[in-house]
Amino acid sequence: MSSTIGQPLLENEERTYSSRIRKKHFLIAFGVVSTLMLLGCLLKQSEPERAFGLVPRHRRAGSAQLMSGSDLRGAALGSTNATDLLGERNSQCWNFPGGTCNVHDCLPFRRATCTSHALVFHICSCPTGCAGADFACHDTDYTKVADKFQLTNSHWPDQHLYVPTFFAYNQLRVSTTSTDTFSLHEVPGKNSKDGLKRYMFASTSSPDYVVALRANKADDITGLPSTNEFEVDVIHELSDPTWVFWIVCKPKSGAKGLQFGVLSSDGYYVWAYVHTGSWLVYGWFHSVWGAPDDRAQWIPDSTSLEESITDECPENN
Repeated sequence: MSSTIGQPLLENEERTYSSRIRKKHFLIAFGVVSTLMLLGCLLKQSEPERAFGLVPRHRRAGSAQLMSGSDLRGAALGSTNATDLLGERNSQCWNFPGGTCNVHDCLPFRRATCTSHALVFHICSCPTGCAGADFACHDTDYTKVADKFQLTNSHWPDQHLYVPTFFAYNQLRVSTTSTDTFSLHEVPGKNSKDGLKRYMFASTSSPDYVVALRANKADDITGLPSTNEFEVDVIHELSDPTWVFWIVCKPKSGAKGLQFGVLSSDGYYVWAYVHTGSWLVYGWFHSVWGAPDDRAQWIPDSTSLEESITDECPENN
């Protein structure tokens, strides 16, 4: 009788013990996998033309305002000469050619040095000079092409491009009353993928905040998810140069005006345009929607700027 009762009890204890062992093994395996994934993120190998992916977003309304130069210096305390390096990242000189060096040295073609950033990451930085369109360091500053010019949208000729002054907004937009002006600096070298020149684009009143294309997470005003994957913003934080080096070209159709676009690391063009029914500036996907219409064409009030731009926009991508 006792052996009959004892056997089920023993079997129950064995099943309970086996269950505990399996759970323990699962937790150990989960911990190992999580640790390996974290190490993989921290020790990411250098990649040409792709360091941090898309430009990180600013904090939104209800948080802090746009990052200032002092904020950036404080965020990079681990850098041996963080103040000097961070001081050379604006529309006149972008000293980050792309690439990380957490495991391997910077790729030789960059002519860059490995610099500590934000205590954890190590990035490639130009010891002197500025990053070029070929994602390498050049011993030269950027050449000013034009300054204090306005841009008007070709489709809506009474709408002028401007940078919002309210601290929570950083997406570029258009207005009938805007008097904002911009500057354009040519980046040395040419991009190996399309052979076109690259430029740095900034507001005249805030030259340390450059115009960039970046991933769009939510609408600036409503906070709701946006249907546009990319938006055109002003930034002052570390960014892969892919997203701050702009193509400025003339439409092959012969239409009046200029197009401002970016060639992504994946090989597709995205053009700055004003979406119908909105005053916000987003990214037009060339590969999805075809050649952009006049909503992605901008007319400068400077004839010298138009004359200085010689590149024709690519037909297909």
